Amino acid sequence: MKLAFYYHIPIIEKSGKLLIPSYLGVFLASLSSQVSHLNLIMHEASGNDIIACDFELINDNVTWHNLGLKSPAWHRAIFHIKY
Repeated sequence: MKLAFYYHIPIIEKSGKLLIPSYLGVFLASLSSQVSHLNLIMHEASGNDIIACDFELINDNVTWHNLGLKSPAWHRAIFHIKY
């Protein structure tokens, strides 16, 4: 099964490695082991969000689709067509 996953917690890629906060990363690592491919549809981390990205997703069946830098919730709600 191929699965797409969208969530508002941002993710970052450093040196070809996907890094995400561990409280969500543990769940995604477990989820990716249960499917043939996991597509992550998430915003890119910036500022203080980068510090929280402490868990590396090592499964090779995970692909990140970058929605760009995370903007405030009100901006995403009003300009949702952009995404």
